[in-house]
Amino acid sequence: MSLRRDVSVAGVRVDARHAPELIARLRRKDYPSVAAKVERAVGLRTIPVDFNAAEREAIVRSVAHRAPQFSELYDVLRGELKRQRAERH
Repeated sequence: MSLRRDVSVAGVRVDARHAPELIARLRRKDYPSVAAKVERAVGLRTIPVDFNAAEREAIVRSVAHRAPQFSELYDVLRGELKRQRAERH
């Protein structure tokens, strides 16, 4: 896997050196398909990666302890999920 560039995960920049940790967290939380999607994107140097609502929820759950390297990713995706839920009700 080539990690020369940062990756945009659901519109949030994730430093390339943190991508392996994000992938590992997703796998540990039992989201292998989301982990594979991030891994493919990084490996192919596909900069923007889009995720559906379920995949975004998986990412939020995987970084919920709010490690500094994922705090922006958590905040943005959590905010999006809250807005989507509020719009449905």
